[in-house]
Amino acid sequence: MLSRQPRASTVRAYLKPKADPPARAIYLLELFGLYSKADRSIGELSEGELAALKAAFALAPRSKLYLLDCSFEPLDFERRKRLWSEIDDLARKGAAIVVSSRDPSIAGRCDEVAIIAGGRSIAQNDPRRLCEDVSPTEILIEAEDPDGLGDLLPNSEIELVWDESGYRARVRQGDAEAMSLLRDGYGNVRTVVVRQPNLAEAWQTLAIKAGVYGEERRPRPKK
Repeated sequence: MLSRQPRASTVRAYLKPKADPPARAIYLLELFGLYSKADRSIGELSEGELAALKAAFALAPRSKLYLLDCSFEPLDFERRKRLWSEIDDLARKGAAIVVSSRDPSIAGRCDEVAIIAGGRSIAQNDPRRLCEDVSPTEILIEAEDPDGLGDLLPNSEIELVWDESGYRARVRQGDAEAMSLLRDGYGNVRTVVVRQPNLAEAWQTLAIKAGVYGEERRPRPKK
């Protein structure tokens, strides 16, 4: 398990006992640009350097299974790129890497994603299939008169926004309904944009269907 609060006095002392073989500690320090700070106190590291050290700690042992339960956000572009390169290399050698993250862009790089909401798994598949299974194509409709749109799309939530050019309605539909709208048209439709949902939208839609969306934001009762 990855230590959230390193207790070793220096960067080297923190990483070296975990490394197998021992030379891997030096390799990882060089990989993440920390070798020049190997003998410094961990307390002197920046937030990004500390995140890199924790990632190095998780990847240090010789293993068939790695758990990355750390934030990617503090890592700069170069360190993040090197981390993904190391993850890809370990995967090619047969290791499994489990990444815990709230960032959909990180989850989207994984071979398989399990979406956790309300303390339980509500979906598991590869990222592309998760988005396809949800299939809420987004349609952006701009029209001067939105009357009748509700009759055309009776089972949709429609958001109306007024600007100087008229109403702009935003609705979410599956592919079949989207094609029906394109075929039949509606009033003075100006723009229709059809796109597949991203992983963040898939998570939100699946959480709503499972009845657990927003549970993370609800206050928990005190014991």
